[in-house]
Amino acid sequence: MPNVDGIELAKMIRASGPNSTSTLVMLADGADSSAFKESFRTGANFALQKPLNAGHIRSMLNASRGMMLEERRHQRANSDFILICQWGQTDTRGICANISSTGCLADLREVPEVGTVAGLEFTLPGDSTPLKIKAIVVRVTKDGQVAFQFADLEHAQKKQIMEFTDRMLGNVVTI
Repeated sequence: MPNVDGIELAKMIRASGPNSTSTLVMLADGADSSAFKESFRTGANFALQKPLNAGHIRSMLNASRGMMLEERRHQRANSDFILICQWGQTDTRGICANISSTGCLADLREVPEVGTVAGLEFTLPGDSTPLKIKAIVVRVTKDGQVAFQFADLEHAQKKQIMEFTDRMLGNVVTI
């Protein structure tokens, strides 16, 4: 990029909402140790010494594998399946707009208050096992959409949701 060096680009990436947690790899001149320090100070996850070789890249990819798998938890897949939401004496239906293994965004007929603990029930498209999940309302958008954070998600439920989001996003994951 003209007039933007790697440090400036890294600062721009870290300052942007959607990319602020992306894995950053900086290339630095091995003769200049301050370049490595500046890379990490800027928010780089890895700094590799030039010139690169296959061993350096392989080591970095092996080390970053866990971070990449963790990032998958937050990937949201657009959806439009029916969701049932129950809290207190209220039982309402709606449409799930998007979902990740940590929560979902839904358009509901009735809107609970932020902080409300609710029971969600839904079946993911292409799946036959219904999910019953406890969730907390963490946000209500100005359009009235309700953002839920899943609570006490069982491993099998998390896996089922991650497999759905991977299918919807076209992710190919080998573990």
